[in-house]
Amino acid sequence: PKPQNVKQPEAPTDTPPVPGNLDYDLWLGPAPVTPYTADRCTNWGSYYHYDNSIGFIAGWGAHPLDIAHWGYPHTPVELEGTGTIPEKGLYNTIFTWDVKGRYADGTSFFFESSNDNWTKFVGEEGTVTASRGWIKAEPESLLKIKIRPDETRLLKSTNHYQGYIDSVKSRMDPVSVIESAVQTDIISHLGDIAIRTGRKIQWDPEKEEIVGDADAARLCSRPMRSPWRL
Repeated sequence: PKPQNVKQPEAPTDTPPVPGNLDYDLWLGPAPVTPYTADRCTNWGSYYHYDNSIGFIAGWGAHPLDIAHWGYPHTPVELEGTGTIPEKGLYNTIFTWDVKGRYADGTSFFFESSNDNWTKFVGEEGTVTASRGWIKAEPESLLKIKIRPDETRLLKSTNHYQGYIDSVKSRMDPVSVIESAVQTDIISHLGDIAIRTGRKIQWDPEKEEIVGDADAARLCSRPMRSPWRL
Protein backbone atom coordinates (compact mmCIF):
# COMPACT_ATOMS: atom_id res chain seq x y z
CA PRO A 1 0.00 0.00 0.00
CA LYS A 2 1.07 3.57 -0.64
CA PRO A 3 -0.43 6.47 1.34
CA GLN A 4 -0.24 10.03 0.16
CA ASN A 5 2.96 11.72 1.31
CA VAL A 6 1.76 14.53 3.59
CA LYS A 7 4.20 17.43 3.72
CA GLN A 8 5.62 17.89 7.20
CA PRO A 9 6.71 21.45 7.99
CA GLU A 10 9.53 22.35 10.33
CA ALA A 11 7.52 24.06 13.05
CA PRO A 12 9.25 26.62 15.30
CA THR A 13 10.29 25.59 18.78
CA ASP A 14 9.81 28.94 20.55
CA THR A 15 7.87 28.81 23.83
CA PRO A 16 5.44 31.75 24.21
CA PRO A 17 3.12 32.02 27.22
CA VAL A 18 0.21 29.58 27.33
CA PRO A 19 -2.99 31.31 26.09
CA GLY A 20 -5.46 32.09 28.87
CA ASN A 21 -8.24 30.09 27.20
CA LEU A 22 -6.19 26.88 26.99
CA ASP A 23 -5.90 24.27 29.75
CA TYR A 24 -2.46 23.12 28.62
CA ASP A 25 -2.16 20.40 31.25
CA LEU A 26 -5.41 18.86 30.03
CA TRP A 27 -4.25 19.21 26.43
CA LEU A 28 -1.12 17.20 27.22
CA GLY A 29 -3.21 14.50 28.87
CA PRO A 30 -1.14 11.41 29.73
CA ALA A 31 1.85 12.63 27.68
CA PRO A 32 4.99 13.97 29.40
CA VAL A 33 5.05 17.65 30.31
CA THR A 34 6.76 19.64 27.56
CA PRO A 35 7.05 23.40 26.99
CA TYR A 36 4.06 25.03 25.30
CA THR A 37 4.51 25.80 21.61
CA ALA A 38 1.71 26.98 19.35
CA ASP A 39 2.23 24.29 16.70
CA ARG A 40 2.03 21.52 19.27
CA CYS A 41 -1.60 22.47 19.91
CA THR A 42 -3.06 22.72 16.42
CA ASN A 43 -5.58 20.12 15.28
CA TRP A 44 -3.00 18.64 12.88
CA GLY A 45 0.21 19.42 14.74
CA SER A 46 -0.32 16.69 17.31
CA TYR A 47 0.05 14.13 14.51
CA TYR A 48 3.73 15.01 14.35
CA HIS A 49 4.60 14.64 18.06
CA TYR A 50 5.83 11.24 19.17
CA ASP A 51 4.45 11.90 22.67
CA ASN A 52 0.95 11.89 21.16
CA SER A 53 1.13 9.94 17.92
CA ILE A 54 3.39 8.00 15.56
CA GLY A 55 2.60 10.38 12.71
CA PHE A 56 1.18 9.85 9.26
CA ILE A 57 2.59 6.35 8.92
CA ALA A 58 -0.58 5.55 10.88
CA GLY A 59 -2.68 8.70 10.48
CA TRP A 60 -2.73 8.50 6.68
CA GLY A 61 -1.28 5.05 6.16
CA ALA A 62 -4.39 3.57 7.76
CA HIS A 63 -6.37 4.22 4.58
CA PRO A 64 -4.46 2.00 2.11
CA LEU A 65 -3.73 -0.57 4.82
CA ASP A 66 -7.44 -0.84 5.58
CA ILE A 67 -8.11 -1.68 1.93
CA ALA A 68 -5.27 -4.22 2.03
CA HIS A 69 -6.90 -6.04 4.93
CA TRP A 70 -10.22 -6.17 3.13
CA GLY A 71 -8.49 -8.24 0.49
CA TYR A 72 -6.09 -10.16 2.72
CA PRO A 73 -7.32 -10.24 6.35
CA HIS A 74 -4.22 -11.62 8.05
CA THR A 75 -1.67 -10.46 10.61
CA PRO A 76 2.04 -10.22 9.71
CA VAL A 77 4.71 -12.14 11.60
CA GLU A 78 7.75 -10.11 10.50
CA LEU A 79 8.48 -6.49 9.53
CA GLU A 80 11.50 -4.37 8.75
CA GLY A 81 11.94 -0.93 7.25
CA THR A 82 13.73 2.36 6.87
CA GLY A 83 12.46 5.90 7.18
CA THR A 84 13.27 9.51 7.97
CA ILE A 85 12.56 11.61 11.04
CA PRO A 86 13.10 15.41 10.95
CA GLU A 87 16.47 16.35 12.43
CA LYS A 88 15.42 19.87 13.41
CA GLY A 89 12.30 21.74 14.37
CA LEU A 90 9.46 20.74 16.65
CA TYR A 91 8.22 17.57 15.00
CA ASN A 92 9.70 14.12 15.60
CA THR A 93 7.49 11.47 13.98
CA ILE A 94 8.38 9.48 10.88
CA PHE A 95 8.10 11.55 7.71
CA THR A 96 8.90 9.03 4.97
CA TRP A 97 8.98 5.25 5.23
CA ASP A 98 9.67 2.07 3.29
CA VAL A 99 8.45 -1.01 5.16
CA LYS A 100 8.26 -4.61 4.04
CA GLY A 101 6.87 -7.60 5.87
CA ARG A 102 5.80 -11.21 5.70
CA TYR A 103 2.70 -13.13 6.71
CA ALA A 104 2.77 -16.60 8.26
CA ASP A 105 1.98 -18.24 4.91
CA GLY A 106 4.98 -16.56 3.28
CA THR A 107 3.03 -13.83 1.48
CA SER A 108 4.99 -10.57 1.36
CA PHE A 109 3.74 -6.99 1.54
CA PHE A 110 5.28 -3.57 1.02
CA PHE A 111 4.15 -0.35 2.69
CA GLU A 112 5.76 2.92 1.67
CA SER A 113 5.14 6.66 1.61
CA SER A 114 4.40 8.14 -1.79
CA ASN A 115 2.75 11.06 -3.54
CA ASP A 116 -0.04 8.65 -4.51
CA ASN A 117 -2.52 6.74 -2.37
CA TRP A 118 -3.43 3.22 -3.41
CA THR A 119 -3.29 -0.48 -2.60
CA LYS A 120 -2.17 -3.10 -5.12
CA PHE A 121 -2.88 -6.83 -4.89
CA VAL A 122 -0.46 -8.98 -6.89
CA GLY A 123 -1.67 -12.47 -7.75
CA GLU A 124 -0.91 -15.32 -10.12
CA GLU A 125 -3.36 -14.02 -12.75
CA GLY A 126 -2.55 -10.30 -12.60
CA THR A 127 -2.91 -7.25 -10.37
CA VAL A 128 -5.77 -5.24 -8.90
CA THR A 129 -5.11 -1.70 -7.69
CA ALA A 130 -7.66 0.21 -5.62
CA SER A 131 -8.01 3.49 -3.80
CA ARG A 132 -10.84 5.53 -2.39
CA GLY A 133 -13.10 6.07 -5.39
CA TRP A 134 -11.43 4.00 -8.10
CA ILE A 135 -10.22 0.53 -9.02
CA LYS A 136 -8.28 -0.86 -11.96
CA ALA A 137 -6.78 -4.19 -12.94
CA GLU A 138 -4.19 -5.71 -15.25
CA PRO A 139 -5.59 -7.42 -17.24
CA GLU A 140 -8.85 -5.45 -17.17
CA SER A 141 -10.80 -8.69 -17.55
CA LEU A 142 -10.22 -9.36 -13.82
CA LEU A 143 -12.81 -6.70 -13.01
CA LYS A 144 -15.45 -8.57 -15.02
CA ILE A 145 -15.22 -11.78 -13.00
CA LYS A 146 -18.52 -12.49 -11.26
CA ILE A 147 -18.41 -12.93 -7.47
CA ARG A 148 -19.76 -16.33 -6.56
CA PRO A 149 -22.33 -16.78 -3.77
CA ASP A 150 -19.74 -18.62 -1.64
CA GLU A 151 -17.17 -15.80 -1.93
CA THR A 152 -16.81 -12.74 0.28
CA ARG A 153 -18.68 -9.68 -0.93
CA LEU A 154 -17.94 -6.30 0.66
CA LEU A 155 -20.72 -3.96 1.66
CA LYS A 156 -21.36 -1.04 -0.66
CA SER A 157 -21.39 2.38 0.97
CA THR A 158 -21.10 5.86 -0.51
CA ASN A 159 -21.22 7.85 2.73
CA HIS A 160 -19.14 7.09 5.84
CA TYR A 161 -21.38 9.12 8.13
CA GLN A 162 -24.60 7.50 6.96
CA GLY A 163 -22.94 4.09 7.06
CA TYR A 164 -22.03 4.61 10.71
CA ILE A 165 -25.56 5.69 11.62
CA ASP A 166 -27.03 2.73 9.75
CA SER A 167 -24.72 0.36 11.67
CA VAL A 168 -25.73 1.85 15.01
CA LYS A 169 -29.41 1.47 14.18
CA SER A 170 -29.20 -2.02 12.69
CA ARG A 171 -26.44 -3.39 14.98
CA MET A 172 -24.82 -4.75 11.81
CA ASP A 173 -21.10 -4.47 11.06
CA PRO A 174 -20.00 -1.29 9.27
CA VAL A 175 -18.18 -1.35 5.94
CA SER A 176 -14.83 -1.59 7.74
CA VAL A 177 -14.93 -3.80 10.82
CA ILE A 178 -12.88 -3.36 14.00
CA GLU A 179 -10.71 -6.40 13.20
CA SER A 180 -9.49 -4.67 10.05
CA ALA A 181 -8.68 -1.52 12.03
CA VAL A 182 -6.66 -3.55 14.55
CA GLN A 183 -4.59 -5.24 11.83
CA THR A 184 -4.02 -1.87 10.18
CA ASP A 185 -2.75 -0.37 13.43
CA ILE A 186 -0.49 -3.35 14.07
CA ILE A 187 1.35 -2.82 10.78
CA SER A 188 1.57 0.95 11.33
CA HIS A 189 3.02 0.61 14.83
CA LEU A 190 5.36 -2.27 14.04
CA GLY A 191 6.61 -0.34 11.02
CA ASP A 192 7.32 2.66 13.24
CA ILE A 193 9.16 0.46 15.75
CA ALA A 194 11.19 -1.28 13.05
CA ILE A 195 12.31 2.07 11.66
CA ARG A 196 13.15 3.57 15.05
CA THR A 197 15.14 0.53 16.21
CA GLY A 198 16.68 -0.28 12.83
CA ARG A 199 15.90 -3.95 13.44
CA LYS A 200 13.69 -6.65 11.98
CA ILE A 201 10.63 -7.11 14.19
CA GLN A 202 9.14 -10.53 14.91
CA TRP A 203 5.44 -10.50 15.86
CA ASP A 204 3.38 -13.22 17.53
CA PRO A 205 -0.19 -12.83 16.16
CA GLU A 206 -1.69 -15.08 18.84
CA LYS A 207 -0.15 -13.32 21.84
CA GLU A 208 -0.15 -9.96 20.02
CA GLU A 209 3.36 -9.08 21.15
CA ILE A 210 6.86 -8.56 19.81
CA VAL A 211 9.07 -11.57 20.51
CA GLY A 212 12.84 -11.82 20.90
CA ASP A 213 13.47 -8.09 21.34
CA ALA A 214 12.64 -6.64 24.76
CA ASP A 215 13.70 -3.10 23.83
CA ALA A 216 11.42 -3.07 20.78
CA ALA A 217 8.57 -4.60 22.78
CA ARG A 218 8.73 -1.72 25.26
CA LEU A 219 7.87 0.68 22.43
CA CYS A 220 4.44 -0.95 22.12
CA SER A 221 3.24 1.03 25.12
CA ARG A 222 3.84 4.43 26.69
CA PRO A 223 4.14 5.42 30.35
CA MET A 224 1.19 7.57 31.39
CA ARG A 225 1.56 10.74 33.42
CA SER A 226 -0.37 10.75 36.69
CA PRO A 227 -3.31 10.88 37.28
CA TRP A 228 -4.01 9.36 33.86
CA ARG A 229 -4.30 5.59 33.77
CA LEU A 230 -5.93 2.68 31.97
